[in-house]
Amino acid sequence: MEFLGLTLLLIEDEVAIRKMFEEEFNELGFTVFSCSCIRDTFCFFEKDARHFDICLLDLRLPDGDGFDILNHIRLHYLNTPVILMNSNGNKNTVIEALKKGAYDYLEKPFSLSNELLPILNRAVAAVKLQKENNTLNDQILHNSKLAALGELSATVLHDIRGPLSLIQMVCEELREAEIIVQKSNEFDLEKSVSQIEKACHKIKILGDHLRNFSREDTHEKSEEKLLSALIEDSLFMVQQKIRSLKIRVKKIIPTELEGLKIFCFPNKLEQVLMNLASNACDAMSEVETKDLTISLKSEGQNILIEISDSGTGMSSEIQAKIFDSFFTTKPRGQGTGLGLKIVRNIIGEHGGELQLTSVEGRGTTFTVQLPNSGLAKEVSVVVPV
Repeated sequence: MEFLGLTLLLIEDEVAIRKMFEEEFNELGFTVFSCSCIRDTFCFFEKDARHFDICLLDLRLPDGDGFDILNHIRLHYLNTPVILMNSNGNKNTVIEALKKGAYDYLEKPFSLSNELLPILNRAVAAVKLQKENNTLNDQILHNSKLAALGELSATVLHDIRGPLSLIQMVCEELREAEIIVQKSNEFDLEKSVSQIEKACHKIKILGDHLRNFSREDTHEKSEEKLLSALIEDSLFMVQQKIRSLKIRVKKIIPTELEGLKIFCFPNKLEQVLMNLASNACDAMSEVETKDLTISLKSEGQNILIEISDSGTGMSSEIQAKIFDSFFTTKPRGQGTGLGLKIVRNIIGEHGGELQLTSVEGRGTTFTVQLPNSGLAKEVSVVVPV
Protein backbone atom coordinates (compact mmCIF):
# COMPACT_ATOMS: atom_id res chain seq x y z
CA MET A 1 0.00 0.00 0.00
CA GLU A 2 1.28 3.46 -0.95
CA PHE A 3 0.92 4.96 2.55
CA LEU A 4 1.93 1.87 4.56
CA GLY A 5 4.58 2.62 7.17
CA LEU A 6 3.97 6.38 7.17
CA THR A 7 2.70 8.34 10.18
CA LEU A 8 0.16 11.16 10.18
CA LEU A 9 -0.59 13.66 12.94
CA LEU A 10 -4.28 14.64 12.82
CA ILE A 11 -5.37 17.76 14.72
CA GLU A 12 -9.15 18.22 14.57
CA ASP A 13 -11.54 19.27 17.35
CA GLU A 14 -14.81 17.90 15.92
CA VAL A 15 -15.13 14.34 17.23
CA ALA A 16 -17.16 12.95 14.32
CA ILE A 17 -14.80 14.35 11.68
CA ARG A 18 -11.74 13.21 13.63
CA LYS A 19 -13.06 9.65 13.97
CA MET A 20 -13.96 9.52 10.27
CA PHE A 21 -10.47 10.71 9.29
CA GLU A 22 -8.83 8.21 11.65
CA GLU A 23 -10.73 5.31 10.07
CA GLU A 24 -10.02 6.48 6.51
CA PHE A 25 -6.31 7.09 7.12
CA ASN A 26 -5.87 3.78 8.94
CA GLU A 27 -7.42 2.00 5.96
CA LEU A 28 -5.01 3.83 3.66
CA GLY A 29 -2.10 2.43 5.69
CA PHE A 30 -1.16 5.41 7.86
CA THR A 31 -0.35 5.16 11.55
CA VAL A 32 -2.47 7.99 12.97
CA PHE A 33 -1.78 10.17 16.02
CA SER A 34 -4.80 12.33 16.95
CA CYS A 35 -5.15 15.55 18.95
CA SER A 36 -8.26 17.67 19.55
CA CYS A 37 -6.81 21.06 20.52
CA ILE A 38 -3.64 23.13 20.84
CA ARG A 39 -3.04 22.03 24.41
CA ASP A 40 -3.28 18.31 23.54
CA THR A 41 -0.96 18.85 20.56
CA PHE A 42 1.75 20.56 22.60
CA CYS A 43 1.45 17.82 25.21
CA PHE A 44 2.02 15.34 22.37
CA PHE A 45 5.11 17.30 21.28
CA GLU A 46 6.43 17.48 24.84
CA LYS A 47 5.72 13.99 26.15
CA ASP A 48 5.74 11.71 23.12
CA ALA A 49 8.20 13.53 20.86
CA ARG A 50 7.41 10.96 18.17
CA HIS A 51 8.24 11.66 14.58
CA PHE A 52 5.40 12.01 12.10
CA ASP A 53 5.63 12.24 8.32
CA ILE A 54 2.62 14.46 7.54
CA CYS A 55 0.35 16.73 9.59
CA LEU A 56 -3.31 17.50 8.86
CA LEU A 57 -4.17 20.58 10.91
CA ASP A 58 -7.49 22.34 11.52
CA LEU A 59 -6.75 26.07 11.84
CA ARG A 60 -9.77 26.84 14.05
CA LEU A 61 -9.40 25.04 17.38
CA PRO A 62 -11.30 25.59 20.64
CA ASP A 63 -8.27 27.06 22.45
CA GLY A 64 -6.89 29.23 19.62
CA ASP A 65 -5.77 29.14 16.01
CA GLY A 66 -3.44 26.52 14.58
CA PHE A 67 -0.67 28.91 13.56
CA ASP A 68 1.12 28.27 16.89
CA ILE A 69 1.23 24.57 16.00
CA LEU A 70 2.37 25.32 12.44
CA ASN A 71 5.20 27.51 13.73
CA HIS A 72 6.30 24.80 16.18
CA ILE A 73 6.36 22.13 13.45
CA ARG A 74 8.32 24.37 11.09
CA LEU A 75 10.88 24.97 13.85
CA HIS A 76 11.26 21.45 15.22
CA TYR A 77 10.16 19.15 12.37
CA LEU A 78 11.54 21.29 9.52
CA ASN A 79 10.39 19.84 6.16
CA THR A 80 7.37 17.87 7.44
CA PRO A 81 4.39 18.75 5.17
CA VAL A 82 1.55 20.48 7.04
CA ILE A 83 -1.84 20.47 5.27
CA LEU A 84 -4.20 23.07 6.76
CA MET A 85 -7.97 22.86 6.96
CA ASN A 86 -10.33 25.77 7.65
CA SER A 87 -14.01 26.56 7.25
CA ASN A 88 -13.15 30.22 6.62
CA GLY A 89 -12.02 30.76 3.04
CA ASN A 90 -10.46 34.17 3.73
CA LYS A 91 -7.68 34.70 1.15
CA ASN A 92 -5.52 36.51 3.68
CA THR A 93 -5.63 33.44 5.91
CA VAL A 94 -4.53 31.24 3.01
CA ILE A 95 -1.68 33.58 2.10
CA GLU A 96 -0.53 33.82 5.72
CA ALA A 97 -0.62 30.02 6.06
CA LEU A 98 1.49 29.49 2.94
CA LYS A 99 3.96 32.19 4.02
CA LYS A 100 4.37 30.41 7.35
CA GLY A 101 5.34 27.22 5.55
CA ALA A 102 2.09 25.27 5.09
CA TYR A 103 2.34 22.62 2.38
CA ASP A 104 -1.23 23.16 1.15
CA TYR A 105 -4.63 24.46 2.24
CA LEU A 106 -8.14 23.04 2.08
CA GLU A 107 -11.43 24.84 2.71
CA LYS A 108 -14.10 22.86 4.56
CA PRO A 109 -16.14 21.04 3.51
CA PHE A 110 -13.99 19.12 1.03
CA SER A 111 -13.98 15.76 -0.68
CA LEU A 112 -11.59 13.22 0.80
CA SER A 113 -11.07 11.35 -2.47
CA ASN A 114 -11.17 14.24 -4.95
CA GLU A 115 -9.45 17.02 -2.97
CA LEU A 116 -7.51 15.71 0.05
CA LEU A 117 -6.18 12.47 -1.45
CA PRO A 118 -4.37 14.15 -4.39
CA ILE A 119 -2.66 16.52 -1.93
CA LEU A 120 -1.71 13.57 0.29
CA ASN A 121 -0.23 11.74 -2.71
CA ARG A 122 1.96 14.74 -3.53
CA ALA A 123 2.98 15.17 0.09
CA VAL A 124 3.85 11.48 0.46
CA ALA A 125 5.92 11.58 -2.73
CA ALA A 126 7.82 14.58 -1.33
CA VAL A 127 8.33 12.81 2.03
CA LYS A 128 9.64 9.63 0.39
CA LEU A 129 11.96 11.60 -1.89
CA GLN A 130 13.26 13.57 1.09
CA LYS A 131 13.87 10.33 3.02
CA GLU A 132 15.82 8.83 0.13
CA ASN A 133 17.81 12.03 -0.25
CA ASN A 134 18.50 12.12 3.50
CA THR A 135 19.71 8.52 3.44
CA LEU A 136 22.17 9.23 0.62
CA ASN A 137 23.33 12.44 2.29
CA ASP A 138 23.81 10.62 5.61
CA GLN A 139 25.99 8.01 3.92
CA ILE A 140 28.11 10.64 2.21
CA LEU A 141 28.39 12.70 5.39
CA HIS A 142 29.43 9.67 7.42
CA ASN A 143 32.15 8.82 4.89
CA SER A 144 33.28 12.43 5.05
CA LYS A 145 33.45 12.19 8.84
CA LEU A 146 35.61 9.09 8.68
CA ALA A 147 37.95 10.90 6.29
CA ALA A 148 38.09 13.88 8.64
CA LEU A 149 38.86 11.60 11.58
CA GLY A 150 41.73 10.11 9.59
CA GLU A 151 43.18 13.58 9.01
CA LEU A 152 42.68 14.42 12.67
CA SER A 153 44.39 11.32 14.06
CA ALA A 154 47.86 12.93 14.22
CA THR A 155 46.47 15.94 16.08
CA VAL A 156 44.53 13.76 18.52
CA LEU A 157 47.62 11.67 19.29
CA HIS A 158 49.55 14.88 19.92
CA ASP A 159 46.83 16.22 22.22
CA ILE A 160 46.61 12.95 24.14
CA ARG A 161 50.37 12.62 24.60
CA GLY A 162 50.45 15.87 26.59
CA PRO A 163 48.00 14.79 29.32
CA LEU A 164 49.43 11.27 29.39
CA SER A 165 52.96 12.63 29.90
CA LEU A 166 51.68 14.77 32.74
CA ILE A 167 49.93 11.78 34.34
CA GLN A 168 53.11 9.72 34.07
CA MET A 169 55.24 12.46 35.64
CA VAL A 170 52.82 13.03 38.50
CA CYS A 171 52.54 9.29 39.16
CA GLU A 172 56.33 9.09 39.41
CA GLU A 173 56.21 11.93 41.91
CA LEU A 174 53.56 10.09 43.91
CA ARG A 175 55.73 6.97 44.04
CA GLU A 176 58.44 9.06 45.64
CA ALA A 177 56.00 10.97 47.82
CA GLU A 178 56.88 9.15 51.01
CA ILE A 179 60.59 9.89 50.60
CA ILE A 180 59.91 13.52 49.67
CA VAL A 181 57.56 14.04 52.59
CA GLN A 182 60.16 12.64 54.94
CA LYS A 183 62.79 15.08 53.68
CA SER A 184 60.59 18.18 53.40
CA ASN A 185 57.05 19.45 53.53
CA GLU A 186 57.08 20.82 49.98
CA PHE A 187 55.26 17.95 48.28
CA ASP A 188 51.64 18.89 47.52
CA LEU A 189 49.58 15.69 47.19
CA GLU A 190 46.31 17.52 46.52
CA LYS A 191 47.86 19.51 43.68
CA SER A 192 49.26 16.34 42.08
CA VAL A 193 45.91 14.54 42.24
CA SER A 194 44.22 17.63 40.78
CA GLN A 195 46.65 17.61 37.85
CA ILE A 196 45.88 13.97 37.14
CA GLU A 197 42.14 14.63 37.26
CA LYS A 198 42.45 17.55 34.82
CA ALA A 199 44.57 15.49 32.42
CA CYS A 200 42.11 12.58 32.54
CA HIS A 201 39.20 14.98 32.00
CA LYS A 202 40.88 16.39 28.88
CA ILE A 203 41.39 12.91 27.43
CA LYS A 204 37.75 12.06 28.20
CA ILE A 205 36.54 15.18 26.37
CA LEU A 206 38.65 14.26 23.32
CA GLY A 207 37.29 10.72 23.34
CA ASP A 208 33.67 11.81 23.80
CA HIS A 209 33.89 14.33 21.00
CA LEU A 210 35.42 11.85 18.57
CA ARG A 211 32.78 9.24 19.47
CA ASN A 212 29.91 11.68 19.03
CA PHE A 213 31.28 13.06 15.79
CA SER A 214 31.89 9.63 14.25
CA ARG A 215 28.38 8.30 14.90
CA GLU A 216 25.94 8.09 12.02
CA ASP A 217 23.37 10.89 11.72
CA THR A 218 20.47 8.62 10.78
CA HIS A 219 17.32 9.66 12.68
CA GLU A 220 19.19 12.49 14.41
CA LYS A 221 16.69 14.72 16.23
CA SER A 222 16.59 18.49 16.37
CA GLU A 223 18.18 19.72 19.58
CA GLU A 224 18.99 23.01 21.24
CA LYS A 225 22.76 23.65 21.05
CA LEU A 226 25.06 26.52 21.95
CA LEU A 227 26.09 28.10 18.65
CA SER A 228 29.54 29.19 19.83
CA ALA A 229 30.21 25.59 20.98
CA LEU A 230 29.30 24.23 17.54
CA ILE A 231 31.81 26.63 16.00
CA GLU A 232 34.47 25.58 18.51
CA ASP A 233 33.84 21.87 17.88
CA SER A 234 34.01 22.31 14.11
CA LEU A 235 37.42 23.99 14.43
CA PHE A 236 38.59 21.10 16.60
CA MET A 237 37.96 18.75 13.67
CA VAL A 238 40.31 20.70 11.34
CA GLN A 239 43.13 21.22 13.84
CA GLN A 240 45.52 19.09 11.82
CA LYS A 241 45.18 21.29 8.74
CA ILE A 242 45.38 24.47 10.79
CA ARG A 243 48.60 23.34 12.47
CA SER A 244 50.30 21.84 9.43
CA LEU A 245 49.57 24.89 7.25
CA LYS A 246 50.34 27.32 10.12
CA ILE A 247 47.04 29.12 9.72
CA ARG A 248 46.08 31.96 12.05
CA VAL A 249 42.53 31.54 13.37
CA LYS A 250 40.42 34.49 14.51
CA LYS A 251 36.96 34.10 16.07
CA ILE A 252 34.71 37.15 16.26
CA ILE A 253 31.72 36.47 18.52
CA PRO A 254 30.03 39.54 20.03
CA THR A 255 29.34 39.31 23.75
CA GLU A 256 25.58 39.48 23.21
CA LEU A 257 25.71 36.38 20.96
CA GLU A 258 27.95 34.19 23.12
CA GLY A 259 25.01 32.56 24.91
CA LEU A 260 22.78 32.04 21.87
CA LYS A 261 21.43 28.55 21.31
CA ILE A 262 20.04 27.13 18.09
CA PHE A 263 17.56 24.37 17.32
CA CYS A 264 19.38 22.16 14.82
CA PHE A 265 20.64 18.73 13.89
CA PRO A 266 23.92 19.19 15.85
CA ASN A 267 26.09 16.65 14.03
CA LYS A 268 24.95 17.84 10.62
CA LEU A 269 25.45 21.54 11.36
CA GLU A 270 28.86 20.85 12.88
CA GLN A 271 29.74 18.92 9.73
CA VAL A 272 28.68 21.92 7.62
CA LEU A 273 30.92 24.31 9.57
CA MET A 274 33.79 21.81 9.55
CA ASN A 275 33.56 21.33 5.77
CA LEU A 276 33.55 25.08 5.14
CA ALA A 277 36.51 25.59 7.50
CA SER A 278 38.37 22.69 5.88
CA ASN A 279 37.79 24.12 2.39
CA ALA A 280 39.02 27.49 3.64
CA CYS A 281 42.23 25.86 4.89
CA ASP A 282 42.75 24.11 1.54
CA ALA A 283 42.31 27.43 -0.28
CA MET A 284 45.26 28.87 1.66
CA SER A 285 47.71 26.00 1.16
CA GLU A 286 49.70 27.87 -1.52
CA VAL A 287 49.51 31.46 -0.24
CA GLU A 288 51.85 33.28 2.12
CA THR A 289 49.27 35.04 4.32
CA LYS A 290 47.01 32.46 5.95
CA ASP A 291 44.13 33.86 7.99
CA LEU A 292 40.95 31.97 8.82
CA THR A 293 38.24 34.17 10.34
CA ILE A 294 34.93 32.94 11.75
CA SER A 295 32.41 35.65 12.63
CA LEU A 296 28.99 35.43 14.26
CA LYS A 297 26.55 38.26 13.48
CA SER A 298 22.91 39.19 14.00
CA GLU A 299 21.20 40.82 11.02
CA GLY A 300 17.48 41.52 11.12
CA GLN A 301 15.62 38.22 11.38
CA ASN A 302 18.74 36.17 10.70
CA ILE A 303 21.91 34.96 12.36
CA LEU A 304 24.98 34.89 10.12
CA ILE A 305 28.04 32.67 10.49
CA GLU A 306 30.80 33.95 8.19
CA ILE A 307 33.80 31.74 7.39
CA SER A 308 36.47 33.75 5.56
CA ASP A 309 39.91 32.85 4.22
CA SER A 310 42.79 34.80 2.71
CA GLY A 311 43.29 32.23 -0.03
CA THR A 312 43.36 32.33 -3.79
CA GLY A 313 39.69 33.22 -4.26
CA MET A 314 37.53 32.04 -7.15
CA SER A 315 36.95 33.24 -10.66
CA SER A 316 33.40 34.10 -11.74
CA GLU A 317 33.34 30.90 -13.84
CA ILE A 318 34.12 28.72 -10.83
CA GLN A 319 31.63 30.58 -8.63
CA ALA A 320 28.88 29.84 -11.17
CA LYS A 321 29.56 26.09 -10.87
CA ILE A 322 30.65 25.73 -7.25
CA PHE A 323 27.31 24.32 -6.02
CA ASP A 324 26.88 21.89 -8.91
CA SER A 325 26.98 18.17 -8.13
CA PHE A 326 30.30 16.49 -8.93
CA PHE A 327 32.06 19.82 -9.56
CA THR A 328 35.38 20.21 -7.74
CA THR A 329 38.47 22.40 -7.99
CA LYS A 330 40.60 19.85 -6.14
CA PRO A 331 43.06 17.50 -7.89
CA ARG A 332 41.78 14.18 -9.11
CA GLY A 333 41.27 11.75 -6.25
CA GLN A 334 40.78 14.51 -3.68
CA GLY A 335 37.13 15.20 -2.91
CA THR A 336 33.93 14.06 -4.63
CA GLY A 337 32.54 17.40 -5.76
CA LEU A 338 29.47 16.74 -3.61
CA GLY A 339 30.61 18.72 -0.56
CA LEU A 340 29.15 22.19 -1.13
CA LYS A 341 26.00 20.78 -2.73
CA ILE A 342 25.28 18.78 0.40
CA VAL A 343 26.36 21.61 2.69
CA ARG A 344 23.79 23.88 1.04
CA ASN A 345 21.09 21.18 1.32
CA ILE A 346 21.73 20.73 5.04
CA ILE A 347 21.52 24.46 5.65
CA GLY A 348 18.26 24.42 3.69
CA GLU A 349 16.97 21.71 6.07
CA HIS A 350 17.54 24.22 8.87
CA GLY A 351 15.51 26.88 7.04
CA GLY A 352 18.63 28.82 6.07
CA GLU A 353 20.74 29.75 3.06
CA LEU A 354 24.38 29.51 2.04
CA GLN A 355 25.89 32.57 0.39
CA LEU A 356 29.24 33.00 -1.35
CA THR A 357 31.45 36.05 -1.82
CA SER A 358 34.85 35.62 -3.46
CA VAL A 359 37.47 37.86 -5.03
CA GLU A 360 40.08 36.15 -7.15
CA GLY A 361 43.50 36.53 -5.56
CA ARG A 362 42.11 37.91 -2.28
CA GLY A 363 40.01 35.22 -0.62
CA THR A 364 36.55 33.78 -0.11
CA THR A 365 33.74 34.14 2.42
CA PHE A 366 30.95 31.61 2.88
CA THR A 367 28.01 32.91 4.90
CA VAL A 368 25.65 30.50 6.66
CA GLN A 369 22.38 32.38 7.15
CA LEU A 370 20.02 30.87 9.73
CA PRO A 371 16.57 32.15 10.72
CA ASN A 372 16.52 34.08 13.98
CA SER A 373 13.28 32.32 14.93
CA GLY A 374 15.32 29.18 15.55
CA LEU A 375 17.49 30.85 18.18
CA ALA A 376 16.91 31.52 21.83
CA LYS A 377 18.87 32.07 25.02
CA GLU A 378 16.46 30.00 27.08
CA VAL A 379 13.85 27.77 25.44
CA SER A 380 11.10 25.69 26.99
CA VAL A 381 8.02 24.02 25.56
CA VAL A 382 5.00 26.20 26.28
CA VAL A 383 1.66 24.46 26.62
CA PRO A 384 -1.17 26.93 25.91
CA VAL A 385 -3.91 27.10 28.53
